[in-house]
This record gives sequence, C-alpha cells and structure tokens, in this order.
Amino acid sequence: MLFAGLWITLSKKVIMKEKRTEDKITIKEIFSDHWPEFKQYKWHTIPENMKESVEEAVLKMLGCGDPKNGYTKFMCTQCGEAKIVGFTCKRRFWCSGLYSG
Repeated sequence: MLFAGLWITLSKKVIMKEKRTEDKITIKEIFSDHWPEFKQYKWHTIPENMKESVEEAVLKMLGCGDPKNGYTKFMCTQCGEAKIVGFTCKRRFWCSGLYSG
C-alpha cells in the first residue's frame, strides 16, 4: 500500500519529464529521477516507524546492479572479451528484472 502511494505520487511527474528514447520507463528510473524530490516534499507522509525500512529498500534498489557495489567479471576464453555484471540487491520485488535498464 505504501509503495502504491509512492508510485502514484512519482508517476504523476513522469509525464512532465522529457521524453525518453525507450518506449518504457522502469521503476528504477522513476525512483532515480524523483526520490530526492519525494523525500523533500512528501517524506512526512511516511509513518515514522517505516521511514528507515522504506529508505533502505529504495537505496538498495537504486544501487542494484551497479558494479560500484560489487560485480562478477566474465571473460570469453576464445576472444578474450570481458563483461562485468553488477551484483543485485536480491530483494523480491525489485530484483524481478523488470525494472533494470
């Protein structure tokens, strides 16, 4: 319920943002674009006993898949091409793979 309200609050502003080159906007992009603004203007709407866990969940989601937070490096044994894959936050909702860009 809390995240549904957060989604509605943030999604209203998405329409005002510049058009993206992709057809879909991910949850991670919405939070990345609007989390600071939400905290500034709407943070008071979050119950006090939930603020810490909400912020922890959002920050983990924003850092999910970022190689700065740890990664695995895969290398092709034939051509030597390397690929770095960032670790995920392993949260049930966020790590569904639907939000990542």
